[in-house]
Amino acid sequence: MKKHVLIRKESGELEPFSPQKLMNSLANSGATEPDVKSVMADIQSWLQDGVSSRAIDQRAIQLLRQRRLGLAARYRLKKAMMELGPTGYPFE
Repeated sequence: MKKHVLIRKESGELEPFSPQKLMNSLANSGATEPDVKSVMADIQSWLQDGVSSRAIDQRAIQLLRQRRLGLAARYRLKKAMMELGPTGYPFE
C-alpha cells in the first residue's frame, strides 16, 4: 500500500486514508472477507493523493456491484440515508 495517501473529505479537508474505515464499512454492508480483500486491493492500488472520499465510495460500489449486486445496494444504503439530512426528506 502507498504510504500516507491523503484523501479529500466532503468538507474539503485532507485526511490520511484509513483502510480500516473502508474495511469496516464494507464488512458492515455484508461483504465477505474475500470480497473485502478484493475491493481493498483494487482501491489501494488505485489510490492517489487528493482523491475524494466520494470517488472511493463510488469505486467500492462499482467493485461490489461486479461481485454481488446486493452488496452494492446495502453499501449504498447508508450513503443514501445520510443524503436525506438530519430532518429526513422534507417533501411537504
